[in-house]
Amino acid sequence: MKRLRWSVCVIAIVLALCVEPLAVANSAVSGKGFNPVTQIPWKIKIADNEVSASNISVAIGGARQYPILSYTGTSGSNILAIPAVAIAGNCGINDAWFCQTAPGYAVNGETSRMAYFAYQDSFKVAWAYRSPGTHTYKLQSNEYSDNLDYLTTVYTTLVDPYVFNQDGYLLWDLIDPPALAFDKAGNPHLAFVLMAGNGRILVYAHKLTHGTPTFPCNTEDTLFQCDIIYEYHGQGPSIHPDARIGLTSSGDPRISYFDTATEGLMYAYPQSNPSYHPNCGPGGNTWRCIEIDRSSLDDDFYTGGNVLWTFEMAIGPASPHFIIRSQKNGINYIRYAAYVSSGGNCGEDYALTSINPITYSLVYRWQCDSFPWDSLNSPVNHYFSLQVDSLDYPVIAFNSYNGNNYVLKVAYPAARVGATGGWRIDTLDSNGNDSGYFSAFALGKNDSSLIAYMESSLTESYLKIVYQNISKVYLPSVRRCLLNC
Repeated sequence: MKRLRWSVCVIAIVLALCVEPLAVANSAVSGKGFNPVTQIPWKIKIADNEVSASNISVAIGGARQYPILSYTGTSGSNILAIPAVAIAGNCGINDAWFCQTAPGYAVNGETSRMAYFAYQDSFKVAWAYRSPGTHTYKLQSNEYSDNLDYLTTVYTTLVDPYVFNQDGYLLWDLIDPPALAFDKAGNPHLAFVLMAGNGRILVYAHKLTHGTPTFPCNTEDTLFQCDIIYEYHGQGPSIHPDARIGLTSSGDPRISYFDTATEGLMYAYPQSNPSYHPNCGPGGNTWRCIEIDRSSLDDDFYTGGNVLWTFEMAIGPASPHFIIRSQKNGINYIRYAAYVSSGGNCGEDYALTSINPITYSLVYRWQCDSFPWDSLNSPVNHYFSLQVDSLDYPVIAFNSYNGNNYVLKVAYPAARVGATGGWRIDTLDSNGNDSGYFSAFALGKNDSSLIAYMESSLTESYLKIVYQNISKVYLPSVRRCLLNC
């Protein structure tokens, strides 16, 4: 594995180095009306100056909120980099970082994004990956103390596609790595699409805490239950291979996927109440699958080659949020959708609309809007990442063409900082090179922010991070705008 060579002050957040932990407050600023979102500066650090990284994912972990990086390196293997606080370093300036291949036994290119879970005094990072020589996906979880002591690594069998061999299809296989998320107890939940011939199956997998699975995901760890959410057995377009999963505060799954037949961004959630017309899931009546938004001439979700642009989903403390890239009148847009319960303009779904008499009707329960990204004439190097803060505001990290090169930006509703208007967009990195490729965004305690991304010049490539420290003492000055905003 190639050793990271750090060209500036190392991004390891340790007392011995030149950058403070993400959890350390800026005690020099205070006072009534102080707004941490806009008045605490973002700090930029170069992680490596000779690397080609993709599939980047990040987390902010441990008691001191250390940056944790995961990415696919030049060799095709997935790399985990953590600050060398309690483990002897093997990369970075003065060996200040510990880097390793993780997962250690994965097929190159067949690894999910890194998932993160915090225990009371430790945390774990994990990946779903394809085991070499098989079609089986497994889970590798690395656990560390809050002070970054290595504790243990656990391997778990997740999904064996062969258990789905039925209905005349004998070659079921995952098209893309699963989407992975942890619930509040640290149990993994996955969403993925299986393919066999013209067939497509959207599957939700989770580990049961009691009882016996009705449809085991594999033959090794039989506590994993696989539920078929939606299936297609026909000719032509069906389900895009990339799915997303998130969990509500109560641990209920939410899955998003793209229906290529209707060209619709879809949303699936458990719902067995007949009054709300469940239409998918096991038995065809245990989940509800709805269309949030549909590609059109005005908002085209496809490239010129009819390939779907990317989309993301994130779930905040109150509601789910989506972003998807679209095109309109020669301009690239970020199309945004949020759950509003009623009074929206998209995402038609059933709701209780009258108590006397009791009536359930179709209403628009989501709000969709767009803001300009940049011209279609610019090179196609668009990347974005979505998170939702503790006040349920969406925050989007993305790169955008400024006429000369790509720059890294962050967008959020103006109400997040007590302002009026629509979206506020801040430029974070515009040093003359192309920045923001493969951007990955994470929020930590008190909404401290961390973005990892690639930057390229004519002669070199850089793996960089930009981060913002926010102290809890100032959070009451940022309020969720609910009424008359």
